[in-house]
Amino acid sequence: MQGRELSRNIRSFRTRIFPYQVVFMMQEDSATVLAVAHEKREPDYWKHRIH
Repeated sequence: MQGRELSRNIRSFRTRIFPYQVVFMMQEDSATVLAVAHEKREPDYWKHRIH
């Protein structure tokens, strides 16, 4: 799966047209979306969701 690696299992994918990023956690056979974040408005609001 593509996207920028933020940490070991967390990746981020930027949308092409809109200023959003999809942040997801990779697992063995699936991915869990943690956030769809606007890149200018509180872009790191989702970081408390990873432990």
